[in-house]
Order: sequence, then C-alpha cells, then structure tokens
Amino acid sequence: SKCMADLIYILMKPLEWIFLIVIYLCDVHPENRIVLQYTGKNVKPVVVVKDASGKEIASSNYTVTYSKNLKSIGSKTVKIKFNGEYSGSKTLNYKVVPKNVPAFNVTVKSKSFKVSWKKQTKQTSGYQISYSTNKKFNKAKTVNISKNMISNKTIKSLKKGSTYYVRIRTYKKVGKKNYYSSWSKTKKVKIKK
Repeated sequence: SKCMADLIYILMKPLEWIFLIVIYLCDVHPENRIVLQYTGKNVKPVVVVKDASGKEIASSNYTVTYSKNLKSIGSKTVKIKFNGEYSGSKTLNYKVVPKNVPAFNVTVKSKSFKVSWKKQTKQTSGYQISYSTNKKFNKAKTVNISKNMISNKTIKSLKKGSTYYVRIRTYKKVGKKNYYSSWSKTKKVKIKK
C-alpha cells in the first residue's frame, strides 16, 4: 500500500474561492488543517490523487465517499478506496465552520467601547470578541456571547488613553464541541482620556 499514493491533494471550491491543500498519508489529524466555511449547501472537497512521482491517478482507480449531513457545521470525512492497480484506503477528516462576521463597528466611549455587528442566525450559536492592547493579541481578553440574536456588546473598565485592537468571530456548538469561524479583520481604537 506504500506505493498507492504518497500525496493526496484536496482541491476545495466552496463558492468562488479555491484552496489547494496537500495531505500526507502519515498525517494523523488532517482535520486540524482542512477547514471549509458553511455555505448553506453541501460542503465537500473535490479529491485529486497523485502518486509518488506527482502524476495524477485516474479516478477509475479509486472511489470517493463523503460522510452525511454535509450542509451542517461539524467534523466530516471523505474516504478514498483504491482499486485496479492500487490497493488500500484512506479516510481524511475536515471541518465545516460557521460564516465569519464580514464587518463590524466600534464606538468609543469613556473607559469603554461598544462593538456592533450584523447578527448571523444561520448555523451559529453565538459570538466571541477578542481585544488586546497588543496588535498580535498577546494576552488578549475574550468575551463570549451565547445568543446569536445579539448584535452588540459593550466592553467596560478600560484604561483611559490606551489603544485597543478588536476582532470578532462566530461559533456553533455541536454536542460538547465549539466550531469557530475565522476572525474578522482587526479594528484599532483609542480610549478617550
């Protein structure tokens, strides 16, 4: 089975964007590297398999099977089973995560700021706000908002004259696990003296 395929390339095309991710057969937890965004439709990567020399293996030499519930948030699987000149199988994992927050506003007040965004209720459980005086978010503080109908949050007890970096993301709770979207773009604000 060593010669069946050294590399498996997963080409992902949810909506208009394309990602090419190389998966090694020795990768124990590839789901930590493959993350696709919820689209409201079946989210499944197109699999392209190559041999050790980099030559693409004809799709007639393998079958691809996806797990169920591909429209929902959570961990999914894709199984590649070889036949013909090749033998063996490989199951890969990937995650489907919620849509991120595309834009938000920050209004500065005395010793506080208010974060406002457009609420997202589809396949989300809530939001997470991260803020820090360091642009790399070292020692950042986080605020969890457990209701997806909320569209603003005021952060209080801040230092006057300090500059803060703020970002936000959505999350969806599936069972006991939270699946997070990518972070929004960072906004920089200065608290009034």
